[in-house]
Amino acid sequence: MSLRLEGTIEVDCEGREDIIDGQQFSLEEGDWRHIGEGDYQYEALFVYSDPEEAYKLQVQATLFEGQLTIYPATLTGTGRIVKDELDVVSDGEPERD
Repeated sequence: MSLRLEGTIEVDCEGREDIIDGQQFSLEEGDWRHIGEGDYQYEALFVYSDPEEAYKLQVQATLFEGQLTIYPATLTGTGRIVKDELDVVSDGEPERD
């Protein structure tokens, strides 16, 4: 089981419009984290690097008690996010080690 991104995000990079599909992001980190009082949440970090190395996008998502939360994408480098229509989906609950 894993979390994955669906949808698209649009970036304006010095006049160049890039539309990146959620499937182009790689899952860089994904694991359970203890958040206190016996509770755990699954945290995922998705990353996309522009092929021309002008910018990098990061998206974080969490799964806690069956609820998925996606946080706004962040961009480092040259460019700006024009439209963010990304969403996180799950194939079921991740296994705990």
